[in-house]
Amino acid sequence: MLSFTLLRWSPLALRSLSALALAIPLQAQERVDAATIERIKTEALLHSQVMETMSWLTDVHGPRLTGSPITKRAGEWAVSAMKSWGLANPRFETWGPFGRGWTNEKFAFQALTPQPFQIQAVPRAWSPGTRGRVTGLVVALHAESFADVEKLKGQLKGRFVIVDSAVPVAAHFAAEGARLTDQQLTTMATATPPDPAAGGRGGRGGGGGRGAVPYSALRDSSALRFFEREQVGAILLRARGDGGTIFTDNGSPRAKDAAQVPMVHVGSESFGRIARLVAKSLPVTLEMEMVNRFYDDDPNSFNVVAEIPGTDRALK
Repeated sequence: MLSFTLLRWSPLALRSLSALALAIPLQAQERVDAATIERIKTEALLHSQVMETMSWLTDVHGPRLTGSPITKRAGEWAVSAMKSWGLANPRFETWGPFGRGWTNEKFAFQALTPQPFQIQAVPRAWSPGTRGRVTGLVVALHAESFADVEKLKGQLKGRFVIVDSAVPVAAHFAAEGARLTDQQLTTMATATPPDPAAGGRGGRGGGGGRGAVPYSALRDSSALRFFEREQVGAILLRARGDGGTIFTDNGSPRAKDAAQVPMVHVGSESFGRIARLVAKSLPVTLEMEMVNRFYDDDPNSFNVVAEIPGTDRALK
């Protein structure tokens, strides 16, 4: 989607631009349309529609998961908006195939015992829904191989399985955002790029293997099929982020024949509480209802594009 960004130039950047302009022969310099520049600045500073546009794409049409009907409706809104802005030929440009579409239609999740509390969590994209409202105990899985997973045969139906451990949530004492100083910008601008041939960061070569990757039932297709056959209530994934922010990943496998195991990302605070209760050998009972829908009618996706006609007759 077309967007404009207003940059806040640092003094160093402005000096660099000035030096560059002086280095260009006068006859090669393009005539500056100061009036148009002032009009653009006035629109950006006094009549910006950025937040209103963002609201339509997030409040009204978000979240927009690729392949979902919500994405198409957002794209149709973008085409309509571009027409109203006077852009030429706004349209969909199709690409793909991408795969299955997916939406979450209902999600409710809370703990019942040892004390009722709401659980901060979001459905994992492309996860199947639960079998109606599911109530069950939490089971902590500590597995170093598929053989360890199989030991739970007959014990997982309707249960909620955690495969991660709780992590400490550090206090946030520093501000979450900060502006770089001119000195920091200068240091970044004059830094020497790493040499890929020497194995520096950013190169593909060089040294130092990561070692053996520990076993994960979530990466084991046999384990996922086992969970499916056992009809687990859901797999609880510890989400990255804290302070109420939940980061998700690229989602469950999108193939139709993939193992159908309900999964949710649980915020670190809620996940930690559940894991600590389980570690105390207390019965932790959860209740979840998750309704998800898959879409297989159109495997393609699209980009929204439009054109701004030029005024140069030679270039058309």
